[in-house]
Amino acid sequence: MTRKIILDPDGDVCLRLHDNAANESQSGEHAQPASGTANSKPTLDLIVSSKIMATASPVFQGMFYGKFKEGIEFAACQASSAVYVQELPDDHAKATIALCAIIHFKNEYIAEKPTPTFLVKLANLAKKYLCVQAIYLPCRLWLKHQLEVWTVRTEDHGTKRQITHATKSLCQCLYVAYILDIPEEYATIFNVLVLNDMGTSEYHGSLTEYLGKVEFRHDIRDRLAMQRAQCLAGIYDKMMNTDMMEFHCGPNMEESRATSLGRFINVLVTMKIWPNKRTFEGVSIGEIIQKVATISDKIEGAHCGTDPRESYCECQDHKVFSWAGQLVEECFSLKAELTGRSGVYYSQYGCLDCLKASSGQKRGLDGNIKQVCRVKHNHR
Repeated sequence: MTRKIILDPDGDVCLRLHDNAANESQSGEHAQPASGTANSKPTLDLIVSSKIMATASPVFQGMFYGKFKEGIEFAACQASSAVYVQELPDDHAKATIALCAIIHFKNEYIAEKPTPTFLVKLANLAKKYLCVQAIYLPCRLWLKHQLEVWTVRTEDHGTKRQITHATKSLCQCLYVAYILDIPEEYATIFNVLVLNDMGTSEYHGSLTEYLGKVEFRHDIRDRLAMQRAQCLAGIYDKMMNTDMMEFHCGPNMEESRATSLGRFINVLVTMKIWPNKRTFEGVSIGEIIQKVATISDKIEGAHCGTDPRESYCECQDHKVFSWAGQLVEECFSLKAELTGRSGVYYSQYGCLDCLKASSGQKRGLDGNIKQVCRVKHNHR
């Protein structure tokens, strides 16, 4: 059984593929062979223009117009006005249809919201035929959509299954941005993964598994870990650096300081973000930021007791709210840099240019690092 899709009515090439959709539909208990023989497989014929394919891909250029066997056979078919059949048994049928449809401007054969798994197959196919630029713009739009979907779903910190599914999809999207060389989406996806990192061995095992299923040429896992550690160090310092202001509270100054510090720590413990370890194991940066945003609502008023005749002294509240304010400011600034909303990304770890080439950071004559990357970021 052979299906046919015509992308060009005047097409002179037929790309013959194994029909994945037919295989999936016939994978049930009562599936029957396509043509009466047990070994036959459903095929899909894709009618395309050799000129358009060759323009988009140097691989197809050499295949149809080169001096190889395919080129000689194609020339013979051209001379006899016959359609040349090129078998591509190893290529994924749906991804090939999408790739050729994009090249031929046939939007009716292109999914509006493809899955991250499908985007990986499409990116690998474009990489194989050296035509990643042909799918750059549509894939960038699809990645933006995926970011909107998973950023919304992970910011409310749903179930463990939701977070795991988001991590798998984001790893796939990160790979697509990596292959297609899309720096802004790569940086954003990378940092969303940092925001979602729970810091547990179980989570890291899943992350390593997902990253291992797509073929990065670089160690992305280590870069994610280093960025998370840097981000948490800043949050940790704000939680621990609680002696920046002096008290002026009469004879009970030390008691007031200790009480204020105890209140501040108690709030963090109650919110389950007090760092038992510097690594904040079991809690993500995104969850910390979300909880810190509500910290002012958790601080209850108190009296310092400087003078029993006075009913209230504001030094404690001033101190605790000051600490909380500094922590909130640090977390909001961190989130803005991780998501790129500040216009400058947090560090070089999520920069695609710095990842792919050591020349991503160059020093000028004055010894300072010159910004030559396509996305702006800090150098930490």
